[in-house]
Amino acid sequence: MRAVAMAVHHYLGLLATLPYFIPLIGDGLQQFQPIHIEDLAKVIIHCVERKGKICRLLKIVGPDIVTMKDILIGFRRWLGVEPARLIKIPLIFIKIASKLGDFFKIGPINSTSYNMLLQPNIANKNDFIDFTSIIPRNLQQGLTTEPLTVQSI
Repeated sequence: MRAVAMAVHHYLGLLATLPYFIPLIGDGLQQFQPIHIEDLAKVIIHCVERKGKICRLLKIVGPDIVTMKDILIGFRRWLGVEPARLIKIPLIFIKIASKLGDFFKIGPINSTSYNMLLQPNIANKNDFIDFTSIIPRNLQQGLTTEPLTVQSI
């Protein structure tokens, strides 16, 4: 799981640090509720250590709804990179790239990822917070707890 989080972190860091511009998928308003990996680990440990069965679905999300645009701008600020122009890439080009990704098996660029981006990736945070008493940190708090290193980019 840590490897996946690091890969996403690396990918977003690369997009956020491009010189002169930040590419946005469509309008960049795709919704997410990112949760810090350490907060996710706390929830998992809580569930494993709990006595008795857990007969419910927990939607584990961060406290705030943010857009892809917010995430990329936040990463850029965290990395100390100058503000850049936002360039909206029309969804038709992203769809074509995802089809090529399906064919050539190019990393995270594929139709599944494309279709997931079109759906809001959000949920009510109160259910899992009430169940675990774990308050996840927001995106900005999560970034400030991570040391900035060469590997951050």
